[in-house]
Amino acid sequence: MEKNRFKEIAASNGTLVILIVMCVLVTIVRPAFITPANIMSILSAACVTGCMALGMTFVIISGGIDLAAGAEVAFAGCVGAAFGQTAEAAAGKVIDGLPQLPFIIPLVITLAVGVLVGAFNGFLISKFNTPPFIVTLGMTTVLRGATLLMTGGEPVSNLTPGYVALGSNILDIVPVAVIVFIILIIICSVLIRKTKFGKDVYAIGSNEKAASVSGVKVPQRKVMIYALAGLMYAAAGLIVAARATSIHPGAAQGYELIAIASCIIGGASPSGGTGTIRTTVIGALIISVLRNGLTLLGIESNWQQIAVGLVIVFACALDVRRNSSR
Repeated sequence: MEKNRFKEIAASNGTLVILIVMCVLVTIVRPAFITPANIMSILSAACVTGCMALGMTFVIISGGIDLAAGAEVAFAGCVGAAFGQTAEAAAGKVIDGLPQLPFIIPLVITLAVGVLVGAFNGFLISKFNTPPFIVTLGMTTVLRGATLLMTGGEPVSNLTPGYVALGSNILDIVPVAVIVFIILIIICSVLIRKTKFGKDVYAIGSNEKAASVSGVKVPQRKVMIYALAGLMYAAAGLIVAARATSIHPGAAQGYELIAIASCIIGGASPSGGTGTIRTTVIGALIISVLRNGLTLLGIESNWQQIAVGLVIVFACALDVRRNSSR
């Protein structure tokens, strides 16, 4: 009886077990892994793709996909940063003559841009019944081009002290970005587990037609789902800009794949209807731990990319097996 109980616990917490085993193995080989500074480094590295994965979780559970996530991070981040440059940044000013503004203004603008772009994606998908893959793939090119036009292909730099504060550490230990990430995790967990909106997301992903018949306003919900995802991508854009007090128009290139991988590793199915915020966060940490561990082992970045790619393929294969067993 106890053996069966143990198997049930292990099965329901498989991703957590994998994360713990990875941490133990790397610590045995490289004890420096378990130091507070390195742990904060792992959490900090997981913030950007982790925030993106939070938004992507809602999209994937609903049966969608968002290939424009990385482009949205760069676009929203650059637009907000354009309003967050210091008065002394005359040489590299995106908006000529704009005075230095309080940080709350570029903060709100960044988040608003993310919501609007996400809502527009959701509108196109629901209004014209277009596959999310096609819409978001097209929007990737549109947003990357718009970002390059706006910035002239140059980084948006010389940002105000508000950005510096967001990219700093509390007591020189805990990054502010990690605190923001934790707050967003809590908010998204409540939304997906405790609200009607969250239940509707699962219903749409499980069977869209059945959800519509049961009273779920599917088109409106899809707009909200992609708008929420856009909000999370914009938050990631703020963190990217804050870390270096500048942001490049090519920022977050390929990050959407890491966000999708975090969701799938965490058990979210690309076919929709399954997934949780908790397991997505664990998936994001698994990828961050993997990269950090390979760095400590002296593995060069090219091989790290291959390793992450193999993890994605393995996670997708497991998902196919899970679905077939059902």
